[in-house]
Amino acid sequence: MEQHFKSNHALRDFVSDHYPQSNVKIDATVSIKTSKHSENKAMELLVYPSDSESFGRIVISSDLDTDFYPTEFQARYQEMEYIDGKYLKISGKHKHNPNIGEYKVEIFPLS
Repeated sequence: MEQHFKSNHALRDFVSDHYPQSNVKIDATVSIKTSKHSENKAMELLVYPSDSESFGRIVISSDLDTDFYPTEFQARYQEMEYIDGKYLKISGKHKHNPNIGEYKVEIFPLS
C-alpha cells in the first residue's frame, strides 16, 4: 500500500479511537524535533479527518514559530503511524526551510 494511504489510515484510526466526532479541536501533548530545535508541551490541534474528496490533516493552532517548526501535517505528504493505540507519530522533511529540515512529531491525546 502506498505511504499516503497508510498515513491516512493511521490518522483516521487515531482520531476514531480518541476523538469520535469529525473535524475536532483537541488538546494533546506534542513533541516536535526538527533538525535544529525541539519542543514538548500541551498544544491545541485541529484535526480534519479524511473524506471522500481529500486526505486527512492536522493543524497545530499554537504559538509555535513557523520559521522553526512545522505546523500543518497532511496524510498525503507526511508519514503518519498510529503507535500501539496510544499516539500518532508523524515524520517528514521540509524541503524549503533548512531551519526545520527533517522532523519527527509525536501527538499524545490528553484524555
